[in-house]
Amino acid sequence: MGPRRASRYGLEFSDYLAQADEEILTVVQIETQAAVEHIDEILSVEGIDAFFIGPADLSASVGYLGKWDAPPVLRTIDRLLEAGKRKGGPAGIFAVGPDHARECLERGFQFVALGSATEFLVQGAASALERVGWRREQ
Repeated sequence: MGPRRASRYGLEFSDYLAQADEEILTVVQIETQAAVEHIDEILSVEGIDAFFIGPADLSASVGYLGKWDAPPVLRTIDRLLEAGKRKGGPAGIFAVGPDHARECLERGFQFVALGSATEFLVQGAASALERVGWRREQ
């Protein structure tokens, strides 16, 4: 169940329980070739509201580790996006920067993760350190 943040850390626990079934979104993550091969069946499962593509793990699974923009990976992503359109469910993806996020939205993705909390933390810390004159050794 894990309603920590959703219940304001327990301050609104009974309110959370009363509304959770109406508000919970179930998103499956598609990151393997096996998931790609069964995408229509996966998206047909009752209760699944959307799907999200993890392109790093997907690229590894289809044989192109770290090469998110390799043509076979892009074709696989297109195949998943088309399956989402057929099934009528929203599709999401992890983007590797603002330009990639914009491209993903233009291609038809309904939601995009723009970086990760760790990435933003590291960028913020590096920026602060640079402002005080610290430089990473090469």
